[in-house]
This record gives sequence, C-alpha cells and structure tokens, in this order.
Amino acid sequence: MNIRQIKKLIHFLGQSTISELDVSDGICSIRMRQSAPCADVIFAGVSAPLLPAASVAAEADVTQVTSPSVGMFYRQSDEASSPYVEIGRRVKKGDMLGVIKMMRVSSPVLSATDGIIASILVENGQPVEYEQPLFTIG
Repeated sequence: MNIRQIKKLIHFLGQSTISELDVSDGICSIRMRQSAPCADVIFAGVSAPLLPAASVAAEADVTQVTSPSVGMFYRQSDEASSPYVEIGRRVKKGDMLGVIKMMRVSSPVLSATDGIIASILVENGQPVEYEQPLFTIG
C-alpha cells in the first residue's frame, strides 16, 4: 500500500459517517478511527427529484435500490464508457446499474426488480454508505 492509497483512505474516512475502517492488502494492515464526525464537513448532496403528480399516485410501486457496500459510486465501468443506465431506461431484475469501488474491490449494483429507472439519487464518483439509496425504479 503506498502513501497515495493511504491518503485516499484518510480522505474517504473524513468524508463518510463511518467511525472505523480496517484495510489489509496482505502485506500491510491499517486501522483508522474518527472519534466524532467533524462539524465542518458539509455534503453537497443531491436532493431527491420532485416526482410528477402521476408518479406520486404510484409511489407505492416504486422500489429503491440501495448500496451493497461502503465506497465510491460509479455509473460506468470507466470514464470513457457510457453510463450503465439513464433515467427512463427499462431494466430487468439483475441488470447492472452501477458499481461501488473500495480499495480495488468492485461491488456491482444490480436491479432488484423489473421496471423503469425513475431517479438517480447520487452523483458519479460520490462516496456512499452501506444501504444508502442510489436509484428508484418504478
């Protein structure tokens, strides 16, 4: 593990609400803790989009897709690729919607149901928490 990777971990821990992080790459093991969230840290989060009146009536049929792990959320496999999904795209259960990356480990974000992507709740490259809502499918 090099100093750049350690600095990224420190930055990630400072930007998240988790209190402890253990990382091991087989050669080196690091444990980081933060005692309390910093009062200075402000997330410029994306607010949930307003739903049209027709969607409000059908809100019971909306499914949230949540993050399977803590890490950085990406909408595409690399910067040159197009996003896996866009708002309005029809998806089937098991379709790839995005990926969560943490220390060279990728966790796929898969659709839990058939439907249409109603909203994307996080930005590309944004840190996410476990079970944080990422998409809504209607």
